[in-house]
Amino acid sequence: MRSAQWKVSCLMPLLLIAAACTATYFKVTDLDTGREYYTGDFTRKDGAIRFKDARTGATTTVQNPQVLEIDQRTFDSGVAAPSAPSSK
Repeated sequence: MRSAQWKVSCLMPLLLIAAACTATYFKVTDLDTGREYYTGDFTRKDGAIRFKDARTGATTTVQNPQVLEIDQRTFDSGVAAPSAPSSK
């Protein structure tokens, strides 16, 4: 019995650490211009979102966004891709 309790007590902190290290990534598309941004976090207020653009490091606000959760591979390739000029 003690062996099982010991295993659980050792495994729980490792699982919690692994869960805490899981990052979330987002692709933000400005529906007015079609421009795409990548970020790890954002705040929403009155329909607009504010975030730090992973490509430029600039704090950005998009009034009419589409936000998609993406995996790290998609995030990394999106950040590495050249930014398309806005159509506006």
